[in-house]
Amino acid sequence: DFLDGKASWVSVAMDRYLHLPYGTHVCIPELNHKYHRVIPFRVVDTGSAFSHKGYGRIDICTRSQHDSYDNTINGHITLVFH
Repeated sequence: DFLDGKASWVSVAMDRYLHLPYGTHVCIPELNHKYHRVIPFRVVDTGSAFSHKGYGRIDICTRSQHDSYDNTINGHITLVFH
């Protein structure tokens, strides 16, 4: 929805044991580069698949299932919290 101009940010899910406050802002430079724009991400979800995974697991909301297989999203990415 963000890429289509329908949302002001993209939701992500991470490990609840990181104790990140709801709505924590995250920048992913690799995705900004891929889409040629700054994409604001917010940590707004968690789940058992993320428990005790630390910063090594993140679920990024995508436009479609097909987009979820993108090499950039599934590769090594940098998370910058602010």
